[in-house]
Amino acid sequence: MREFLFESHPSLESYTCVDKGAVVGWTAFTPFRVKEDADQTAEMSLYVQEAFRRKGIGTALAKTLLNRAAILDLHCIFAIVFKDMPNVISFAERKCGFSVAGCLSELFSDRGKHYDLLVLERPIEG
Repeated sequence: MREFLFESHPSLESYTCVDKGAVVGWTAFTPFRVKEDADQTAEMSLYVQEAFRRKGIGTALAKTLLNRAAILDLHCIFAIVFKDMPNVISFAERKCGFSVAGCLSELFSDRGKHYDLLVLERPIEG
């Protein structure tokens, strides 16, 4: 997990939650690489292990990271989530201030099944 979190995906900022020496949650801003001058836009990722959900860990991680966005001179944050995960979408909207920007129909495939992805966005006020 350390290689995935810290070495293969360089981040602008990241935080982890550790319980008894094990990472149980993490969040990060990663650079948006469509254009080189898009350095004020970042993708936000967040994950909390299932056994540790609904304990405030995701909220604490998200708020800690989002509070750093203006300091990092970010203008807009986006996230990509599966459309069929209403709890994740609700969390992003209620706790993080994201709104749905659009849908990428059947963009992701796994074992012959196609999934829609939603693009969520959150402007950052300086």
